Amino acid sequence: MISDGNGMPLRFSSTGAKGDERKQLVTLVDQLPSIKKIHFFYADKGYDAHWIHLYLAKKNWYPVIPRRKFSSSPKVQVSPIFKRLNCRWKIERTFAWIKRKYRRIQSRWERKMCYWEGFIAFAMIMLWVGRLEG
Repeated sequence: MISDGNGMPLRFSSTGAKGDERKQLVTLVDQLPSIKKIHFFYADKGYDAHWIHLYLAKKNWYPVIPRRKFSSSPKVQVSPIFKRLNCRWKIERTFAWIKRKYRRIQSRWERKMCYWEGFIAFAMIMLWVGRLEG
């Protein structure tokens, strides 16, 4: 799931149990509209890969991803400002909102992926409607 700076969901995709989340990043970012100014991409250590850093740089996104202990991606000098920023909690809060309000999504009970994705899309729509209502 990709969310905006306030934690509101923008796009999502789901895979099987053995799916690689890092590969889903490409499809999610490609679905977003192109942007002229630089934006920051905050992710956890699971997304620390050299090809992800290169891909996001081509898209004019600045990756703020903590390095893994034994990372093969090149070490990038990061400003001290970015070392203090930890925005991962916003996406975790989004997951908590969805799971608290829509218990059906806490565990996947549906056998077909299209039903599961429909429930997630419905939950995302309801979050945005609630946001618009104020």
